[in-house]
Amino acid sequence: MHAALRRGKKQKISGCVRGVSHATALSCDMFPRQSQVVGFIRKEVDMLQTVAGDATFGPGPTFSTDVGFDIALSPDKKAFTATFGGLEAIINGKSAPPIATRVFSFSIPLAHAEPGQEIPFFVSGFAVAEKGANAHLVFSVNDQSSIADLPTESKEGFVHQLKYKATDATDARITVFLLANRDSKSDAAVHLNVTAIDTDIVKHKN
Repeated sequence: MHAALRRGKKQKISGCVRGVSHATALSCDMFPRQSQVVGFIRKEVDMLQTVAGDATFGPGPTFSTDVGFDIALSPDKKAFTATFGGLEAIINGKSAPPIATRVFSFSIPLAHAEPGQEIPFFVSGFAVAEKGANAHLVFSVNDQSSIADLPTESKEGFVHQLKYKATDATDARITVFLLANRDSKSDAAVHLNVTAIDTDIVKHKN
């Protein structure tokens, strides 16, 4: 009789309540652990802090090394998107040189950024190359830079991110350097272009 009562009782095991008399008991593994929940919440809070930071851009670029680009600011001026038409490095044909480069720079005012605040910058574009050719990208914001050896087989393009740590700078001085190259004895073609530079973390999260 006591054994039957024990089978009908519920036991609490590692925070999960189970009915021992049931044929199938719920596993604790089905529920996220506390550390996983806390980690998820912290990640979301960090994302919101980055988006909702006090840093603002604009009202517009104060310097650029070339024409042929447009820049748009979000209504709250906390994000911008610069789009390009023709920012590219191309090698095509046997008579073409084995190295092609292109550089573009612009500056935009940056205000209310606290030193150490992380501001993500994204570079988007396409890189297509035949075997024996390569595409590379150097991206710089003020005193910080990153280098990317770009995949040349993806048809979806690339997005390269630089997590800029704000200083006391009053503007964002942005430079992108495109490099395409191939073996001098090869006739492989390569086409590298940058279509946009932006700080819209919500767009890239989605």
